[in-house]
Amino acid sequence: MASRINESDLKTVDYMNIKLNQLYGSFKGGNALKIYLGDLGTHITGYWDTNFIRETRDWIINTFPEEKPIDEDFYANFRALLFFFQMIGGIGFFFLIIEPICNVIFRSDKGIISALDMRDKEVKSFIFQTILYSLFFGLGATILLYCSLLLVKLPLINIIISLFFGMSVGILIMFWRFGKKRKTKLIGILKTPFMGTKLYKTKQILVGLILSILLFSILEFGIGMNYLGLKPSIEKILWTPVCFLLLTLIFLIYGICFQLIFQEKFRKNFFGLLKTGICMFMTQILYFLIIMIILSVLGTNFYFIGIILPIMTPIVLLLSFISSITYQKSGNIITGIIINSFLIILIFTSISPLQSSIGFLDYLFSS
Repeated sequence: MASRINESDLKTVDYMNIKLNQLYGSFKGGNALKIYLGDLGTHITGYWDTNFIRETRDWIINTFPEEKPIDEDFYANFRALLFFFQMIGGIGFFFLIIEPICNVIFRSDKGIISALDMRDKEVKSFIFQTILYSLFFGLGATILLYCSLLLVKLPLINIIISLFFGMSVGILIMFWRFGKKRKTKLIGILKTPFMGTKLYKTKQILVGLILSILLFSILEFGIGMNYLGLKPSIEKILWTPVCFLLLTLIFLIYGICFQLIFQEKFRKNFFGLLKTGICMFMTQILYFLIIMIILSVLGTNFYFIGIILPIMTPIVLLLSFISSITYQKSGNIITGIIINSFLIILIFTSISPLQSSIGFLDYLFSS
């Protein structure tokens, strides 16, 4: 148990001499203070760290001695189990509700066809070229966009958008090369999702907004109310329009690549959907992993991988299947673009600290 000092001594303690894990003040006096630093606990793993929970429990026992304490290991594991089932059920319900909503709103509306004919490309060759183009042009594009967003005081979402942007630039150049061989203009490829009547496009936007609100509600009642707050502050909301426009462009390019071209290579059944989602996920994660390793080596700081990859992996998996399922059920990628953009905005704007992006970059490359 940490040592205690008297209240009178607390007034004379210089802030430079404050020690970690030492109790200042007293519980009896109602001014007990302590900066706790666990060996393994971080702002991400703290909710699952039994040492952190044990420390919190001990603090509550001393603050409210009349309350009956609970076992910290049982609490952590049981809470994680409930959270797991809650999220699995919520996400499962979200995917199941997509089809009836699309059937009601779209009914007899027909889907779109890509302006870039890639039927002669095999699946393995297409994936390989996508990764190759993304890696070759992605690193420079990632760094360039992050530097362009230095004035945006949300460094975490800046780096996330920059990573997505790097891959989209590589895919865009690949479109240009393939389109040149097939005498198809790049602007024509990008306009493909917006073909059709105004009513059809309005329906796509409407379904995207409905499903975005539904998914946000599921995540808020699950991860939002238990682990991470998913409601951006007013100061952060001011930056979201810029981020949303960038994400819309990025997921437009992703949708054309992975849905209008890649997904059409598989049958429109469950297994085709599963193959598309997994391949889309693996392609993105492989690209992100390689780029993050390169940036970490350049910055001689592997904190970057440790903080980004655990968050990105489940989110990219979710985005991949949202894009695949909404395209198959709605016949267009606009719905998926809206959902994915809102999802990235809400999650990363909420958890991103409001700080200078220049300072974050300085920390990343300092060791």
